[in-house]
Amino acid sequence: MRAICTGSRNGLVACCVAAAALFASGCNGSGGSSSETFESPSEYRSASGSLNVELTISGQKNRIGELEFTSNVYNGDYAAPVLRASAGGIINLRLRNLSANQPSNVHYHGMNVSPQGNSDNVFVQVEPENCFDYTISIPSGQSPGLNWYHSHMMGLAETQVFNGLSGGLIVDGIVEKLPFLLGLKERVMILKDVQASEDGTVTTPDYAKPTLRTINGISKPTIAIEPGETQFFRVGNMGANLFYQLSIDGHEMVELVRDGNIRTRPNPQQRLILPPGARTEFLVTGGAPGSYAFRTLAVDTGPDGDPTPEELLGTLIVSGSQQEPVVAPDTLVPSKDLRTLPLTRSRRMVFSENNDAGQFFINGELYSPSRDDVTVPLGSVEKWELVNNSQELHTFHIHQTDFQVIAKNGRPEEFIGYQDTVDIETGGTTTIIIPFTSPTQVGRFVYHCHILEHEDGGMMQNIVVFDPSDPSAVDNSRMMQGRQCS
Repeated sequence: MRAICTGSRNGLVACCVAAAALFASGCNGSGGSSSETFESPSEYRSASGSLNVELTISGQKNRIGELEFTSNVYNGDYAAPVLRASAGGIINLRLRNLSANQPSNVHYHGMNVSPQGNSDNVFVQVEPENCFDYTISIPSGQSPGLNWYHSHMMGLAETQVFNGLSGGLIVDGIVEKLPFLLGLKERVMILKDVQASEDGTVTTPDYAKPTLRTINGISKPTIAIEPGETQFFRVGNMGANLFYQLSIDGHEMVELVRDGNIRTRPNPQQRLILPPGARTEFLVTGGAPGSYAFRTLAVDTGPDGDPTPEELLGTLIVSGSQQEPVVAPDTLVPSKDLRTLPLTRSRRMVFSENNDAGQFFINGELYSPSRDDVTVPLGSVEKWELVNNSQELHTFHIHQTDFQVIAKNGRPEEFIGYQDTVDIETGGTTTIIIPFTSPTQVGRFVYHCHILEHEDGGMMQNIVVFDPSDPSAVDNSRMMQGRQCS
């Protein structure tokens, strides 16, 4: 499908794709009134179920406000393009690595797809001047919602994501599931933070120093809405390490989707916490005319955690004529409560660290790419107790599947849907149920802390899901290489 260039962001050309939009945002760059400074990310959309896209990693000069820096980004854009795919469709993605000195790869976070071969295989390594062709077959049952793609290069994930190697990945079809969204203005918001050294380069974050938080690569944009108008915000924490606690002064956020999974019912909140890697999609209805701060509130990440003070992300500007609000129904999409299924096994995963040495452990082990830590037969349903024995927050994420949180610190959690990322309180426990029931899960993949400093420091393990009727179906290759770019 042809991309149409319509404007610029941070001095770079921004393109969106000519396609019929179910949302009112259209393809006009900002998706709002001329008075706002918010801009939507560029996009690539699938056509006839197939999304064909090339992502090129290269060093680029960027400017956000007064901050100028050089970093490795996708397709020349720090914000990175959003990929829109279809359940039951295919993503054909060529990664072209033109960075100067680092290998890279792509992980499709939140997608319940195969981890093998040239699919969502985190053991791929694409060296500089090399290419790799991914083919991602999306199951027809993949829930519509906001996911993301990012570098998962072992030992370099923090640096590469902090440089900008992350972007949104939306599975379309949510209006068919939630028809009351038809015609609402859609706001896709990719949250990242950046800081640069004196020479203007981006390396790894140092949170003893200020960091610039951005929405779609923009500092503190204004976002226009009319009184009574309901908009659909799709927000992802796609940075390396930081937590976000979202709040909009004077406005309620009605969460409909978490981590790409539609809730069983609307979840109205004054605050929404997003650990690294998490996504939320919610309704906002404009209040009385005026300006309202859209902020991330302070998060206490523990004595050994990174400082995360309150920061202004943007400003909601309410003006114009009164509109009729849209109200979500009391129930959304039913999901099976996994507590009703028989458990095949329970496991205990202890997260600990030697902070002075920069080492992070699961069950006392540093990550080894050659060691298989957990082996699970297909068809299993397991309960995992996640224990935080450190003095800072950790964030659990597992590839290829979602899970249900059933308790935090021993207190039962109401079932309102699934997620793929969850925080574990300092000195606390989070209990989840993970279904290993989809044939797409067969293969070798990972689970880890999604604070990427911790992942790179060893807080990750390998898991193998095998089909007992065909154990040879697991490709146990430890690495796949790219090829010389043509």
